[in-house]
Amino acid sequence: MTTPGIMMVRAKQCDQCLFSSAKIVSDARRDEILDYCNVTGEAFECHKATIAGEKITCRGFFDGNHSLVVRLAKMFGWYRFGVERHMATDVPILPQDDSTTWRGGGNLGR
Repeated sequence: MTTPGIMMVRAKQCDQCLFSSAKIVSDARRDEILDYCNVTGEAFECHKATIAGEKITCRGFFDGNHSLVVRLAKMFGWYRFGVERHMATDVPILPQDDSTTWRGGGNLGR
């Protein structure tokens, strides 16, 4: 369940992340996607999550501070790391830390 106003972020990068060497698009296409996100102020959604019908921000995009919306979410603590699911079996894969808890309350510098 998504909380209004809270950015849901993948707990970890997928194996075809836009920000990895295994990305499925060219560097030029990646740059176009990032330019679009910067112009529109939108976050980049993980393509694997989108295919699964989920709206969740790409972890590589989030970690790289690639847009104002990410920087604001981090500044004010308006984000939550989601529970990952194995794409083939839909079995939850829990993060190794407490990152599934909401990060509310002005987390400057995170």
